[in-house]
Amino acid sequence: MTDRNKLDGPGYDAPPSVTTRPESSGPGGSDKKPSSRRGKRVLILAIASLLVIALVGGVVLTSQALNDPDELTNPPPITGTQNPDAGSQGELAVPTRAGGQEVHDPDGGGVHIQVGSAHAAYRSTPATSGPHWSTRPTSAAPSGAPARWGTYTEVLPDEVLVHNLEHGGIGLHYDCPSGCPDIVTALQKIVPSNPSLFVLSPYRGIPAPYTVAITAWRYHLFLESVDLAIIAKFIDEHQDNAPESVPGNMF
Repeated sequence: MTDRNKLDGPGYDAPPSVTTRPESSGPGGSDKKPSSRRGKRVLILAIASLLVIALVGGVVLTSQALNDPDELTNPPPITGTQNPDAGSQGELAVPTRAGGQEVHDPDGGGVHIQVGSAHAAYRSTPATSGPHWSTRPTSAAPSGAPARWGTYTEVLPDEVLVHNLEHGGIGLHYDCPSGCPDIVTALQKIVPSNPSLFVLSPYRGIPAPYTVAITAWRYHLFLESVDLAIIAKFIDEHQDNAPESVPGNMF
């Protein structure tokens, strides 16, 4: 038997003691829980998945646009009819409305000319822009130009009417060689008691089958009969919308 006293005596070196560090699971421990690591991995994978989905979606949309470039460069055309009076510089008519056809006329300018002087042909019938007179009433131009707002029983020249349109007015015209009292009465009801910005008069040359022409600066509307709803919309859109609009003026 080994003498314990000899082992503990002088000259004896005891073997080093071995200690085992217990795993720390408390708040002050240096090791992290496996569940915490797994949570971070799940979060990272979720974010990465969302980024991949967004990237794939963008690629698909871009591919569709590239496969059909007309969707980007050629939008659907505006439907309408060509203004027959516009010539080589014609413009598309505004889409036809029920009961009539509204046309956006080419710009004929707005130069003032002497009464009776020659000028370039108007680019629409009735004329809605172009050369026109500027004068007080005279024997050559009894109504003056522009004419006073109101109702006339005689035909007024285009050179007069265009000046009224240039001031933002609306022309209400009818062409009935054999007479059309019902149409005249209906148009008269449109003109307010203060007729500012309205001229009602007969006109010669409205193309068949139309009998009514409503005009504004660079716009005209043809109708076969008086349609109050369509005319009211035209007036709302175009009255007092011209180069020299002067609301409430006498001319």
